Amino acid sequence: AWLSSKGLAPTFHGLFLNGRIEEFYDGYRPLSWDELALPKFAVPIARAMADLHGVQPPDNVMNVPEKQRREGEIWSRIEDWLGMARNADEDNDASNDMIQSILNEWEWLKQVLRHSGTSDSLTTTSSS
Repeated sequence: AWLSSKGLAPTFHGLFLNGRIEEFYDGYRPLSWDELALPKFAVPIARAMADLHGVQPPDNVMNVPEKQRREGEIWSRIEDWLGMARNADEDNDASNDMIQSILNEWEWLKQVLRHSGTSDSLTTTSSS
């Protein structure tokens, strides 16, 4: 809602438990990959992204703990999704094999990132 009030996002209409309602841009369509590379689109998009990332929201806008704001929540979100997938279809061997493969890749990725120093905030653990 705050980004909307600054003209950096569609008009915000409301929030519900698992999402939000924002303005619909009638008559517009997503750009194709080829169109995104064209300077007439890429340059204004880059400027808009720079503007967006240059904005410092007030403290009351980021209603998350300071540590989570600094580190993000993607790691814990992935852990949650993997947990849900692991418990979704326990009786399906093909599904279990695929989920186990994904879990193995996730553990590998966490180890690579920890050792590369890429993510100091990667503190989650999961059991395979």
